[in-house]
Amino acid sequence: MLKIEGTTIHCNRGDKGTIKFKAQKLDGSDYDFQKGDKVSFIIVPKGGYTKGPVFRKDVEINDTTKIVNFDLKAEDTKIGDMINKKVKYWYNVVLNDDQTILGSDKTGEKEFILYPETGEEGDLSD
Repeated sequence: MLKIEGTTIHCNRGDKGTIKFKAQKLDGSDYDFQKGDKVSFIIVPKGGYTKGPVFRKDVEINDTTKIVNFDLKAEDTKIGDMINKKVKYWYNVVLNDDQTILGSDKTGEKEFILYPETGEEGDLSD
């Protein structure tokens, strides 16, 4: 499951999915990402901007577009060790490594909530 509610992203560990992102200019119109732009989706531990990212996905823009797709593979969402309860992370979306276009602001942090996956090992037979 990968589900987006407002700016909160919910994902089961080990699941794949696509995050479709678009930005708005101050006047409310859609921003056009330009050929050559690099847009990054960066996840950090909750409260841990100083600890560095636990995941980063960069997308290079090939043609002018209003929407950037961050295609997450199953291995991309296997952040850290196996978990048995949800873990909250924070995330940012950054343009060209020097402009945060979605992240911490007056409404708070942007959350990426990771839920447990089904174990990959074990014998379920009687």
